[in-house]
Amino acid sequence: MNPTEIKIELLRNGISQAEIAKKTNVTRSMVNMVVNGKARSAKIESIIAFAIGKPVEIVFLSTK
Repeated sequence: MNPTEIKIELLRNGISQAEIAKKTNVTRSMVNMVVNGKARSAKIESIIAFAIGKPVEIVFLSTK
């Protein structure tokens, strides 16, 4: 998925990047960097994938 698709899916599921940051104990900017493929974090990627109901491999395929 590309960053825009990830953001849309999070919005559809009522999850903000701020909520993910809080759950993972990182900054919102770090979550945004992961969403945009500028940083990697298995923990953040897993939570995002779970939040939108898709496997990590599908959500972050284009950034690997």
